[in-house]
Amino acid sequence: MTEAVYKYFNSWLVESLASIDDCGYVTSHISNVIDFKYSKDEIKKISIDILLDLVNSEVYKNNSTRLMALLVVPLICSQSIMLWNENLSIVDQMCDEDPSIYLLDRNNIKLLESIEEYKVPINLSGLEDISFNVYYRCFRNDEAIKNSWEFNRSIYIEHYSDSFLI
Repeated sequence: MTEAVYKYFNSWLVESLASIDDCGYVTSHISNVIDFKYSKDEIKKISIDILLDLVNSEVYKNNSTRLMALLVVPLICSQSIMLWNENLSIVDQMCDEDPSIYLLDRNNIKLLESIEEYKVPINLSGLEDISFNVYYRCFRNDEAIKNSWEFNRSIYIEHYSDSFLI
């Protein structure tokens, strides 16, 4: 990852600490700092590298009991619940929407939401560490259910600090 990308997300992290109290989370699309001339495989790798750099930064470590870092990699939507197929590559399922990094206030993510959902843990090379919860999610919210809209599909990579691990 380039120094410019690292500096952007480090300053984003510092600025986000002040604004996260307003809504409980902040987010940044990866495309805010990288040019999408990269292949989807490179975009996936860069996105994971950004998440790893973020969770290893001193600023994040000092706030990790309050915050959770999350990377969401959007996949192509489906008309029905689509189970995870480990024989399909993530890259082949990625849509044109770029991945996003989120910082969530742990106290604000305890919400009950009305959704139709399928969720399953998956293995992702390089993220075998117990502090990462990696899963596939296929879902739609209450409004999408009422209107018979499509299902969103994504890969989620959540980081849990050591203080939350048993």
